[in-house]
Amino acid sequence: MPKFLTKGVSTVRSLHFKLDSKPLFPFFTSNVSFWYSGQVALWQGIHQLGLKKLDRVLVPAYSCGLEIDVLLSAGLQTDFYRIKEDLTPDFEHLEALCKPGVRVLYVTHYFGVSQPLLMLRDFATDHGLLLIEDNAHGLYSKDKDGQWIGREADCSIFSLRKKLPIPDGGALILRNKTQDAGAERPDCQNPPLNRVFRSGVLMACQELVYLLPGGIYQAITRRKVEKEARQMESTDEAGFDQSQANWSTSRLTKWIIRHVNHSHIRESRRQNFQVLDACFRGGKTTRKLLGSLWDGCCPWFYPVMADNPEGLVNFMVSHGIWAGRFWAQEHPNIPLQEFPFERLLKRQLVVLPVHQGLSKEEMRRIGCVLNMWSAKETIPGVQNC
Repeated sequence: MPKFLTKGVSTVRSLHFKLDSKPLFPFFTSNVSFWYSGQVALWQGIHQLGLKKLDRVLVPAYSCGLEIDVLLSAGLQTDFYRIKEDLTPDFEHLEALCKPGVRVLYVTHYFGVSQPLLMLRDFATDHGLLLIEDNAHGLYSKDKDGQWIGREADCSIFSLRKKLPIPDGGALILRNKTQDAGAERPDCQNPPLNRVFRSGVLMACQELVYLLPGGIYQAITRRKVEKEARQMESTDEAGFDQSQANWSTSRLTKWIIRHVNHSHIRESRRQNFQVLDACFRGGKTTRKLLGSLWDGCCPWFYPVMADNPEGLVNFMVSHGIWAGRFWAQEHPNIPLQEFPFERLLKRQLVVLPVHQGLSKEEMRRIGCVLNMWSAKETIPGVQNC
């Protein structure tokens, strides 16, 4: 029975209740506050920065969409900039967009890989802009200079659920913290117990699913992949639910954060990415998106570009391995027709798991099946690694 089908973190194997000698960034910093989600953390950050309605924000055209919903819900206006093939900002395009009314430069650390922070910090300073770091993918990551990402910005946000087995959780760091910036303010609320319980049960069920017979197990996963595909095809604009705007992190999440072995999670993800990267040979129809992992980077997923992304996802699922389209849904406010590379990413990107619940052997098998697909697409009839 394969144990690496699910998208999320394998709950029991990933907790490792052995305390770190020193908790990792951002958990030990004095100016961090914890919220219900990354979206809520961003909402709080926007208001703590003193941004006003109709202020303009420079945002990468390659975006999830959830962050766009928060910015628009706060009454801000968005101008989108290009990214290059290495996923870093196109500074020439940024320069052209710096016009009166622009107040913020918004930067995303894709998959936990750091953007050129010092250059971005200097650019923001030179143009009188506030810098917001979207570090939703980058918990536990450092830049090439060995500094934790999330330190350089006026406002940095984290989505803790992406790398921790928790029912909720976002974090906010403000460079110039004000007295009422934390999640302990009188107007803050704990999330409703039914929401926490429902999310916690789903988190725990990831382990129980492994006990099901293979056919049922595979059917559940295929149904999940199909549901994700329908959601990606939807063009409905959900927006940001402002009723959650003052929700803090649940007590359960706070307890797990205090007891989880953060160093183990970080090193396991790095090792799993490197094992898969060493196994995957790539090809004309399925290609690596990122280069080699540098020291300090803690990845979220292993991303690949596929000419036939749906076929790749179905092939991996048929072999008992979860794979998913990534950010395939196009946000109605992003004019992707003006951004061909960003649209290509939306249409071709597939992600594979590297979470801390996986072993080296499981990672090698994922790489083997990925190579089978790549060879099959290049040379019809090839079925072996």
